[in-house]
Amino acid sequence: MMRAPRAGRTFARVAVSVLLALPAIAGVRAPVRAETPPTILPTEMCRGVFIVSVVLEGASFDLLFDTGSSWHFLDPNAVANRLGRKIRSRNLAFSSARIGALDLGPIKARLFSMRTLSLSLGRSVDGILGFAAFRDSLLTLDYPAGEMRAESGQLPDPDGMSVFRDVGGKRPWIELRLGGRELPFQIDSGATPGHLQVRSRDRVRWAVEPRPAR
Repeated sequence: MMRAPRAGRTFARVAVSVLLALPAIAGVRAPVRAETPPTILPTEMCRGVFIVSVVLEGASFDLLFDTGSSWHFLDPNAVANRLGRKIRSRNLAFSSARIGALDLGPIKARLFSMRTLSLSLGRSVDGILGFAAFRDSLLTLDYPAGEMRAESGQLPDPDGMSVFRDVGGKRPWIELRLGGRELPFQIDSGATPGHLQVRSRDRVRWAVEPRPAR
């Protein structure tokens, strides 16, 4: 679980019950000072990522939820099909957005083709929902149950065991000790589950040298 910065910063506060889909910590969840019962959001799991159904001004879109994205993206063909018109601008603004009973308020999105992403997932997706969509919520990504739950409330102070301090940026980052060094790592719900990606410039010493992968 991670505690995001306080008011004035546009970040969600995220409670992740399983990090990197490790079953050993599947039951760990810090106590949340909840103000409302959690709302189970309409989602499905596809190859380890969450696909969430988002209604934008009355039209429904299947979006991949990506804590690693600072932006929201929509496929131009999906927008044309759902809204019945072609969009000439690269940037879109929607006056309302809703996931089930959860009102996200107005959001902005960029047009970007989802063809490659759809092919890699083996199912069609209409876009990507970024981290900032839940800036006013406590969000739980429950991988064992395949659920996303949203509620209002506040996490306890970081304890380094089940609640972690956000170390900056418009996406969730935590400090991770790797090879004796403290390095910032991003929690990315849109990445391949169970994988840890490290940039070569960090000059980490490896027990076994990494091999290139497709």
